[in-house]
Amino acid sequence: MKKLKKTPHDNAYTRLGISKIQGIGVFAIRDIPNNKKIFAGETSKLIWFSKNKVDKLEPALRRLYEDFCILEGDKYGAPDDFNNISIGWFLNHNAKTPNVRCNRNFDYVSTRKIKTGEELSVNYSSFADNHHFLTKVITKSKNK
Repeated sequence: MKKLKKTPHDNAYTRLGISKIQGIGVFAIRDIPNNKKIFAGETSKLIWFSKNKVDKLEPALRRLYEDFCILEGDKYGAPDDFNNISIGWFLNHNAKTPNVRCNRNFDYVSTRKIKTGEELSVNYSSFADNHHFLTKVITKSKNK
């Protein structure tokens, strides 16, 4: 039996779009089953970087960490290269009815079946100490 070649779209369930929650969001391009690891095949690695070092960076670089990274204690969890940031870093916060959770390995997993066209969201407090900062940014921009 001939083995089928892997295609670039085998693990593609999402794409970026305009969010009703905040700015840019992640949307299902096909139905996502319950308990599915959504970004399987992602090659970007999570690295941990000292908050003290980040605090000393110029403001534009510091903002990358504040806007996209996970703060745990005195370390930021960051992509190994901001130029290779994956789609999962664009999930928006939803404290009441998230349809995605983050497991101990920082993999995003669906909490129920997600229908095509639906925006994916996650409760930041389930994996990030800095979720209060992130949710303040969302609230501020909605009040403008």
